[in-house]
Amino acid sequence: MYTPAVNDGEMNRLLARLNPWWRDPADATSWEQDDPDLRKVRDASFEYEPQPLQGIEPDGLYLLLGPRRIGKSVALKRKVSELLRVGVSPRRIIHCSCDRMRAADLALLEHVGRNVATARETEPRYWFLDEITAVADGWPTELKRLRNETPLGNDCVVVTGSSSTDLQTARKELAGRHGKAINPNRTLLPMSFRAFCCAVRPDLRPNVPVVRAEGFLVEGKAAAYDLQPWLNDLLALWEVFLGVGGYPDAVADYIHSQSVQPPSVDQVWNVISGELMLRSTAAAAQTQTLLEQLVLRLTQPIKYRTLGAELGVAGVTARAFVDVLVKAFIAWPLYQEKDLRPNVAALHKVYFLDPLIARLAALRGATGAPSPDPSLLTEQQLGVALLRQFEARHLGEFSDFGQLLFMKTPSRSEIDFVSGRFPKLGFEGKYVDMNTKREAQTLASQLGQGVLATRAAVDLTQPVLEVPASFIAYLLND
Repeated sequence: MYTPAVNDGEMNRLLARLNPWWRDPADATSWEQDDPDLRKVRDASFEYEPQPLQGIEPDGLYLLLGPRRIGKSVALKRKVSELLRVGVSPRRIIHCSCDRMRAADLALLEHVGRNVATARETEPRYWFLDEITAVADGWPTELKRLRNETPLGNDCVVVTGSSSTDLQTARKELAGRHGKAINPNRTLLPMSFRAFCCAVRPDLRPNVPVVRAEGFLVEGKAAAYDLQPWLNDLLALWEVFLGVGGYPDAVADYIHSQSVQPPSVDQVWNVISGELMLRSTAAAAQTQTLLEQLVLRLTQPIKYRTLGAELGVAGVTARAFVDVLVKAFIAWPLYQEKDLRPNVAALHKVYFLDPLIARLAALRGATGAPSPDPSLLTEQQLGVALLRQFEARHLGEFSDFGQLLFMKTPSRSEIDFVSGRFPKLGFEGKYVDMNTKREAQTLASQLGQGVLATRAAVDLTQPVLEVPASFIAYLLND
């Protein structure tokens, strides 16, 4: 028989503690001064305000996914502040952390939140349910039932989590229950390169728009010309970005001390090792080896039998370990194309989401642990920038990895990134300044045109544009 994790009284106490804006309706923003998450953001030495919850409204159901330690809880509280400032009644806004609950507790949460804590409100509520993917035994099914059978179906509901597996499950369970929500599935990721530049060098803000990947040969050519005066600044920032990455705590470290500090490294490490131990059979030592081996194979197709031999496990187990990293937004797969569709029968590549993850093994001081070359990290982050753009333009979820592919040519060369979104265009991340014309030959011979990511060389006159990688990353994302 199921025993609730909390009873009515405990739930009521929890909601009173987590919703301090209920206390003073006349000044519903005073709580912000004491909130630890918002205070940390307020005290930070840089500005960074992603808006993954823009446009939410009553009757909509939204899933906000992304890696741990990236700021999803802060995004929720910022949205609460925004709603209060535009005049939404404080008692219509209900926030709850769900990471210690079970699915059946959601019904109690809905009952107490609506009929006890906010009983006098007559208009739809805004529910912010943080880390709901940590809830055991089938939260999507229970949330679907509540949307069908209670007034929750008329409310705005935002749930957050750190597992794309749960997103896939929730998609199926909650199909048709999103109401009028536009773009119901959203992802918060580490800072883009442009956001990193704005944080680290707020004085450096070239006035150039985001460029569509499929329009890069025209739009990108003009924008790259406009960025030319900032070449040295953006090149220097790109190489810093490849060392620091886009986790907000790591960026704060860099601004204060010019390097990522051990506590920030340990936070990301603990997330990765925790996910592997929770969702697989991986031991702590295997986490270190797994990251080292993936760095050694960065940009190469993965042979799981060989990877498993390094880890002391079967190939299928090694693949399960990598799948955990993918589902936790730590790594992502790049499939080989076949007619611009993913060839899932062929070997695929595995990249990391953020440069800091690729450097973890080396940063933790392991003897002989590899530190990835900037050219490899450039290729990785070019792919991340393309995936981010697909989602930002509502062309698919970030975790729809079949949209971005690599191509093997008849001569057994490779083109780093192709897509059905830009079928006659390829992106190549060489990060070189010498022999650029030779490096562009594969793109030119296979597709006739494309974009070669260089270090600083620029040539906007050929069918294969030569554009600094820093320019490309700056232009693809906001």
